[in-house]
Amino acid sequence: MKKISFWTLLLIGVLILSACGPIVAATNDAAATAAQQTQVSALVTQALASLVTGTATITSTPSVTPQPSITPSLAAPMISVSVDTNCRFGPGKVYDYKGGLMVGETAQVLAKDPTGLYFYIRNPDDPGFCWVWGNYATISGDTSRLPVFTPEPTPTPVPDFSFAYHNLDQCAVSRYVEFSVNNTGMMTWESFKLIVRNNTHVLVNMFSDNQFADGGGCGAILEGTQLMPGQTFILGSMPFMNFDPTGNSFTADLTMCTLDNQLGTCLTKTIAFTP
Repeated sequence: MKKISFWTLLLIGVLILSACGPIVAATNDAAATAAQQTQVSALVTQALASLVTGTATITSTPSVTPQPSITPSLAAPMISVSVDTNCRFGPGKVYDYKGGLMVGETAQVLAKDPTGLYFYIRNPDDPGFCWVWGNYATISGDTSRLPVFTPEPTPTPVPDFSFAYHNLDQCAVSRYVEFSVNNTGMMTWESFKLIVRNNTHVLVNMFSDNQFADGGGCGAILEGTQLMPGQTFILGSMPFMNFDPTGNSFTADLTMCTLDNQLGTCLTKTIAFTP
């Protein structure tokens, strides 16, 4: 039920009082008084009717729409290095090379390995991702939220090498042949055996050792006891030709082994060449 406001009651009261004004003269007969009361009654009835049938105007108070809570997104950590660093298929040197993070470059860090020593980054050299060692790294950003990736199983080390004719050299009047040997595998070579054949003059020379030393040069020069993965070495035969063999046909067999005295895992390769 609609309430009657104070101002409406006041209006009705004023109308009633105006109808009941002072009697000025006796000429205000009963008929005039009745007409005046009828008029007031009509006004009151009209005022009440407007309260019952009138449509109220509701002014709504604008509500403040709550703004969504904005959580600042954390920037992904970025990595840079002080020394050029390989980026590999897995977290460790046993994994193949995939790219490199050079000094002056930065890359996005996406994860870390369980040890926290390697980081999974966006490959700077190629689309995709790779693992970089954190020893020379500086990381900007929070790494505590990085997921820990379990690396793929360590690949089985595969021994391999390549070699090629390098040069002819001599000690006094004797000539010998030098070869460039590169350890392209994932295992260290500990010993070797080199057989060089001059097919033109049917001469054979064999040289073996547990140290990677140049057999020529008028005396072996010790270079190192091992040939590590990625290393290159100039290996010479013993001097065995007292003439200039330029233009002769040669064949060379090189056997590399992972243990001393040509034991362990061994691999032999053969090349043909003409100086």
